[in-house]
Amino acid sequence: MLAAPGDDFEVGVTVANNVEGSGENAEVQIRTEASEHLQIVKTSSQTMRIAEGREQTTTFSVKVNDKLGSGTLTFIASNGGKEMRLRSTISVRPPTTFMTQVRSSSFTKNSVDVPVTRDMYPEFRKLSAAVSALPLGLAHGLDAYLKDFPHGCSEQITSAAFCRLVLANEADFGLSKAEVTAQLENVFAVLRRRQNDQGAFGYWAPEKGQEISFMSPYAMHFLIEAKAAGFAPPPEMFASGLRNLQGMVAKEPSDLDDACRIAYAIYLLTREGVVTTNYIINLREYLDKNHAKEWKPDLTGVYLAGALHILKKDDEATKLVGAYRIGQFDKKRINDFYQPLGADSQYVAVLAREFPDRLKKLPATEFEKVLKPIGDGTFNTLSAAYAVLALKSYARVVAQHPPELSIVELDKAKKEKALVTGAKLLQRTNFSGD
Repeated sequence: MLAAPGDDFEVGVTVANNVEGSGENAEVQIRTEASEHLQIVKTSSQTMRIAEGREQTTTFSVKVNDKLGSGTLTFIASNGGKEMRLRSTISVRPPTTFMTQVRSSSFTKNSVDVPVTRDMYPEFRKLSAAVSALPLGLAHGLDAYLKDFPHGCSEQITSAAFCRLVLANEADFGLSKAEVTAQLENVFAVLRRRQNDQGAFGYWAPEKGQEISFMSPYAMHFLIEAKAAGFAPPPEMFASGLRNLQGMVAKEPSDLDDACRIAYAIYLLTREGVVTTNYIINLREYLDKNHAKEWKPDLTGVYLAGALHILKKDDEATKLVGAYRIGQFDKKRINDFYQPLGADSQYVAVLAREFPDRLKKLPATEFEKVLKPIGDGTFNTLSAAYAVLALKSYARVVAQHPPELSIVELDKAKKEKALVTGAKLLQRTNFSGD
């Protein structure tokens, strides 16, 4: 059973009189004791007349106090010196589910105020603030969101691990290598169980066949980054996944979404040393024939530009990547696997890896467009993981000398308390519920 603070309910108690010789008119006293989480309304004690061998039911009114935890009700029935106790528990929980809220913005003046508008129960709340000279500070909130996400499909667990992988070597985030390694090994094991004999990855179980799915290139992207960072995935799983991508890129897409997934797979294979020239030619023929106006400004073009750069076809690559426009999307294409934050973040990550000089020239106003969905709260697990990758990639390319950064909390009386200060690229601290 569960209830929330402020709830009222009635609880029924049935008492059977099995006391030999107590008679037809036995007087039974029943009283109720409550833990601090609960309050008995009106009376906590009643007298009942129950004949020997019979039973009666009565009720008590209960109100739930503003105290979370395991509430208990103890019922005590007594007659003629004999006593019996019955204990019942109820979980007292908040009236809303656990929620992670990320608040973010940028500022150019000396300071900015961030109001805290939520009243939260102290038992499980985590209150943390971060300020950074680089947008990487936003990754704190996204990491908290991904860490506590309550579901476990392949994309969701991969996204949470992807975030930790990207931040593993960031000293300001305080992640231990042992903790990251344990999380990655757990995800490796789950993905291995969800990989079929052709190397394709499924969301909850192995895929049937070899489809043009999003999950397979996304899982391989994570495994490639893990291998590069020194967290080696199981060799056979990795090799089988690459073979699956090679089969996938040889297929003809049915629409632009399929084409984007194939371009994603081509880029990943090229990063791993596979010569993908023919795959690129075949895909471009399909795109020019079926989506001539759409594909070059799309993420599809960004992936192919990245592959062409690795293949030393720099003129084509530069022209193609220059067609992408941050924040411009066909709303009809947006779904769980293709969102503005995710696509723009992937664009930034490919720029950082393949076209760093271009990223250095990206105006701050354009990068703010990339991050706007974070401030608006319009992101999911996938786009959050891609955003962390973009933030890390951007920070690596445009890192600067650390300024003096401080975080100060103000209570309701506007009394200030300095929490942290110093010359760092990133400061973070916990703040009080007051």
